Formats: sequence, C-alpha cells, structure tokens
Amino acid sequence: MIEVIGVKFKSGGKMYYFAPGDLNPAEGSYVVVETARGQECGEVAARRHAVQDSAVNAPLKPILRLANEEDLQILEKNRAYIAEAERYCRERIEKRGLPMNLIDVECGFDSNKLIFYF
Repeated sequence: MIEVIGVKFKSGGKMYYFAPGDLNPAEGSYVVVETARGQECGEVAARRHAVQDSAVNAPLKPILRLANEEDLQILEKNRAYIAEAERYCRERIEKRGLPMNLIDVECGFDSNKLIFYF
C-alpha cells in the first residue's frame, strides 16, 4: 500500500495521485504539485489515503506546497485568460468558416503556454 492524495485540475476532470510528503490538506483545498508539464495548481479531491501499489504509476510526483494567496490569484488570472483565449479562438473559427470543433483550452500555471484541443 502507498499513501496518496488525489488532485483534480478541472471541475469534473480526472483525479491524479500525488505523493503527500508531510502534508495532509483538506478536501477542497488547493495545492501546488509537480507534473510532467511543470508546476500546476489543483484542488484536493481525495484526502490522504492508502491505495494498492498497482493503482499508481510510480514514481509519484510530489505535492510541493499548500497553495498560498498568490497561487490562488494566479489560478484565477489563468482561468480568465483561458476564457478570453477560448472566446477569441471560437470567433476566429467562425469568422473563417473553419470545419473545426474547439473542445478545450488549457493554460500552464506559469502562463507561458496555451494548449487548444480540437
């Protein structure tokens, strides 16, 4: 058995497991974690609990810290940036009559990359 904390990056999205270290954040709180794409801020969806070793892809990435006020402000700024980018992209698709269906837009926590899913 291995201890994990479940984190979601989108409402209704997939839950990912992270190594809790010494932290035990409450469900619904926000944490900053290390991911393959760099640091991300996500919501704790499942408190610290044990799962079978076979349920995780080892090695687990760590939870770096509880999100502070600055992290939460960055998260809100990114959400507004995503909404504006999605609106702009949809306008361009419609204006040009492109046969595309925009599915989702994601923004890295450091705001240096936007990813558009079609």
